[in-house]
Amino acid sequence: MSSDSEGSTTEPRRKRGKFNKSQHIKEIEKSARQRGEDFVTSKGNLIEARVTGPNCDCRKKCMVNLTIEEKNSIISAVYSGRPKNKRDTYLLGLIDRFDVHRHRALSSESKQNTSSFKYYAIKNDRRVEVCRKAFMSLHSISNNVIQRLNRLRETNQSPVDMRGKHKNRGNTLDPEIICKIHDHILSFPTKEAHYTSTTVIYLEACLTVKKMYSFFIDNNPSLENVVKYEYYLKYFNDNFGYRFGRPQVDVCSTCEELNTKIKSPTLNDVAKRVAVAELVVHKNRAKKFYNKFNEVSEICKNRRDVMAITFDYMQNLPLPFMPVQEMFYLRKLWFYVFNIHDIGKNRSVFYTYTEGTAKRGPNEVCSFLNNFFNTIPDEVKELHVFSDACGGQNRNHTVTRMLLAMTMKNRFSIIHQYFPVPGHSFLPCDRNFSVIKRAVRKFDRIYILSQYENLIKTAKKFSPTFEVKSIKNDDILNSHGWWPQYFKKTAIDIEKKGEKFSISQYRHLVYKSELKGYVKASNFIDGLLSVTFKLNKTKEVLFPEDKIYQDKVAVNPKRIQDISKVRQYIPQVYQGFYDDILNLPTSNGATSDDDDGH
Repeated sequence: MSSDSEGSTTEPRRKRGKFNKSQHIKEIEKSARQRGEDFVTSKGNLIEARVTGPNCDCRKKCMVNLTIEEKNSIISAVYSGRPKNKRDTYLLGLIDRFDVHRHRALSSESKQNTSSFKYYAIKNDRRVEVCRKAFMSLHSISNNVIQRLNRLRETNQSPVDMRGKHKNRGNTLDPEIICKIHDHILSFPTKEAHYTSTTVIYLEACLTVKKMYSFFIDNNPSLENVVKYEYYLKYFNDNFGYRFGRPQVDVCSTCEELNTKIKSPTLNDVAKRVAVAELVVHKNRAKKFYNKFNEVSEICKNRRDVMAITFDYMQNLPLPFMPVQEMFYLRKLWFYVFNIHDIGKNRSVFYTYTEGTAKRGPNEVCSFLNNFFNTIPDEVKELHVFSDACGGQNRNHTVTRMLLAMTMKNRFSIIHQYFPVPGHSFLPCDRNFSVIKRAVRKFDRIYILSQYENLIKTAKKFSPTFEVKSIKNDDILNSHGWWPQYFKKTAIDIEKKGEKFSISQYRHLVYKSELKGYVKASNFIDGLLSVTFKLNKTKEVLFPEDKIYQDKVAVNPKRIQDISKVRQYIPQVYQGFYDDILNLPTSNGATSDDDDGH
């Protein structure tokens, strides 16, 4: 095995100072090459040790007369600690050159050989003549190596290792030119993906690397023959790797407004500086939510008495889901998916049902949370709740009173409830929903809710998998009608500051069992200023037991009419499911959800 430079046969030692892992691997590779041993490169490729090749077929039977030990000794003599140049010198000493005394009659165009060669191998410290093929096999070299050695012997030249010394390298550009390329790529406006677990930067959809290169040449015409497109592309991929054209979704309205002001050519510098300051403050407030989320996540991994959850509704899924063109213009029955994610255990529970079973309001959210809390071990006494600030589902008086009742009944000793800045609410639930959406896109026909449920169960490739619970009418409790008999709708702070309890203005709520019926509210997460409100009317609280739905939920009759129009495309095996749908109660005032599915 060839070696790049001279070196010792011993294992390379680690230099003092900061340990460079890649350099250490390269030194191990070099040392193994010199010894002719197997080794794995830094890229994970196995390089096998040099071994003796096949026997020659000559009449002298050069290799038959050699034992295995003698063959191994020949290989070891070449590759055990010899760098490239010394190895070639050693092999040259085993080749003798002679002038050719007799030439065959050839045409004038044929080239006559002027040299012939004899080859030897070392056996018991003496040279033994072998044939050319045996020489190649015994020393584990190729025909190209023999030709190069013969040329050196013919010209009486010493071997010089020229590997890696060529001048046609792509990174030999002047540093000033490389800086121009770097600055040119940075000059293009970028946008950051909003809902991603890692930072992903996008350039405009109208751009390509080839267009960017053409702009660079237009700005620097003198570099057209110096910087090739291939180099520009490689530099872009190695140092930036931006993506192209993915549009942002659910962008924060405040961020969009302030960025528009900053980029506006009509605003003066003072107004732009004010907008920049406001944007910095806004983003810092948004980061506090995620900093707290990361902090609590680490606590949950180390303490069994602490749990953190996040919950949200997924965008509605249509039933039936078919590639029929007519479906684009017709209303579908919505399939609802509510997710509660245990952050510490990375466990997700999905509550699924159709719009004819229940709605999407605080009654449903409280019922699902209560069901989930019943599965939590009793040792969990501290709960952290993260959710977006949707008023109709997550951030309302009903959910607040239900969490307060949990501490009054001593189910939890303390509960922290956090709300993000609007537009900055990316949570594990959103990540779970993305997994499900990617799984749904692999199917072109889904007819019944059990197909969706099975799809959700198998959407995640790695454990823990998703758990699915199918909801019925009688699973939903009347939480909205329950809390007014035990709690006040509003209250004045006990510090007598004159502040009224307005849930929409707070980002952090704290409920404690030692202060039954009291809630501590702050405008910012972990804010220095907070106010406390007494919300309970009675000392004792009973959880709701009444069912909110006595029968199926009424839907819009136009939706039923549209579903009946596509029934002809549905297989017979699923017709019974749609018989029940067509028999759902209807009401012209039914607005369970908008037709866009949000």
